[in-house]
Amino acid sequence: MGLSRKAEVYLDSWVMVGLTVPAIVYSIICLLWFGLNDIAAIIAIGTSAFPAVSISIWQGIKGMDMQLVSMGQAFHLTKSAIIRKIIFPQLLPHILASMRYALGICWKICTTVELIGMSSGVGYQLNYWFGLFSMTQVFAWTLLFLLVMFAIEYLLFKPVEERLTRWRTGVPAFQWAQ
Repeated sequence: MGLSRKAEVYLDSWVMVGLTVPAIVYSIICLLWFGLNDIAAIIAIGTSAFPAVSISIWQGIKGMDMQLVSMGQAFHLTKSAIIRKIIFPQLLPHILASMRYALGICWKICTTVELIGMSSGVGYQLNYWFGLFSMTQVFAWTLLFLLVMFAIEYLLFKPVEERLTRWRTGVPAFQWAQ
């Protein structure tokens, strides 16, 4: 969409439709179509996360400095070098942001699918303990959910981000100016 005006015109409205449909609807439809299994959950997750991720990447591509690409071509860089050294660094903030956003969406949809149609998982456990009015267990499962999210953020995303953005000069993204 960011590289082709025709694709942008055609797909823009479809991406907006994808964003407009509530994620719970994707979950219900996938459970009805594919059954009460993990495949339905995976398809619901992908369908729900795709529009938000595509908009972020699309806007990143539209916001690229094409003069840098032209400069790379003037210096006879190969296409792979232009992608690796010019395009990817410009898209990286959009990719990282969309990864984080998609992870949040994925967890929410996964929990929702487990809640309404599965017999295992965090969503199932939350529903089970809610049915027994056990606030302690609901909070315990929520805390476990949060701990897993923090582990993914600080053990996976932060190190990957630091490694991929170590070329940047200045203050790292997670520190505040004094």
